[in-house]
Formats: sequence, C-alpha cells, structure tokens
Amino acid sequence: MMRVWAVVPAKPLGQAKSRLAGVLSGAERRALSAYLLRHVLAAVIATVGAARTVVVSRASTVLALARRLRARPLRERGAGDLNRALGQGAAHAARRGADAVLLVFGDLPLLQPRELAAMIAAAQRTRCVVAAPDRAGTGTNALLVVPPDAIGFGFGARSLARHRRATLHRHCRWRVARAPGLEFDVDRPADYRTLVGMLHSRPWLT
Repeated sequence: MMRVWAVVPAKPLGQAKSRLAGVLSGAERRALSAYLLRHVLAAVIATVGAARTVVVSRASTVLALARRLRARPLRERGAGDLNRALGQGAAHAARRGADAVLLVFGDLPLLQPRELAAMIAAAQRTRCVVAAPDRAGTGTNALLVVPPDAIGFGFGARSLARHRRATLHRHCRWRVARAPGLEFDVDRPADYRTLVGMLHSRPWLT
C-alpha cells in the first residue's frame, strides 16, 4: 500500500488573507485563517492520519495548533518562500519513508476527506502527479506527487500549467482531479462573500 504523507503550508495567521483587508479587520482575518486551517487539517488528518500530516510554518501559534491536533509541526526555514517551504515538508516526509506527498493549501473551506482520497486513488505507484485546479483552472490548490521528489514545485500564478510542464519534462504521468472542495478557496472579497452566503453565518467569529 502506498504510504502517502501530507504537507500543509501556513503563514502566520496575522499575515494571511491580506487581500481581504477591505472587508475584514485584522482580528477577523486571523480568526478566519485559523478556522480555514483547522478545517483543512481535519480533512487531511482524516485521510492520511495525524502522524503523516506535516504542517510547515514559521509561526509558533500555527505549529502549536498542529501539535494540538497531533500532526507534525515543522518550523519553516528561510524567508517565507512557499515553494521552498513545501520542498522542506516533502523532504521531511521522504526521509521518513513517504512514497508520495499530498500538498494541500490551508484555505479550502469546503474540502472533504473523500475528495483527497479520490486524488490518492487516481495516482499510481509509478511516477505520477495528480493536480487539483482552482475554480479558474489556472492555479493549483492541491498536488499529489509520486514519489515526493518527482518534480519541483512551482506554486504561484498560473501554476497548473507550470506543474504540467514539469511533470511531462520528468516523464511522469499527469492527471487532474476536480471536486468542489478542492476548487473553492477563499482569497478575494467575492470568495469571502460566497462562503458567508453558503454558511449563512460566520462561525469563525463565534
């Protein structure tokens, strides 16, 4: 059976969701970021287990949250470069026997364990990359890489095409996984308003 580890990167809560500054106060953004991260970690842990879930952050509060959930906290090295942090987490998992790494962003409020399980099921034990696009179809909200060092990570603007090119360049299989919980992230004010409309409340403020 393929040993899949997950890596979830997380900024300091006070620095996350800066593009929502026009609709939320700093305290509200911190509360929302914590709520989203807890939700994603619950889904990830339900899929691969807490012992195989790595939370990479330079924030002590985020690492403490990981410990409370029995996930593996990993202090980020460097100056907040996302792809470097993900590489650090993937290397940590590989050293501990991971056959694959599942990279998941911490702002997916609709994410369900079954959607992550479907990503894993879509992979093969051979060299393979399974990408979950955002709603625009250009970004990458989750990425399963078999083995963990099969490709370099290229998150950022238009990352889906970049990951596909890297996959083909390294002669790996390329697959795309689409699901509502994988596609919907909260990044812009419109996303936030959509989320509140779906929930009919703001549970992160209670």
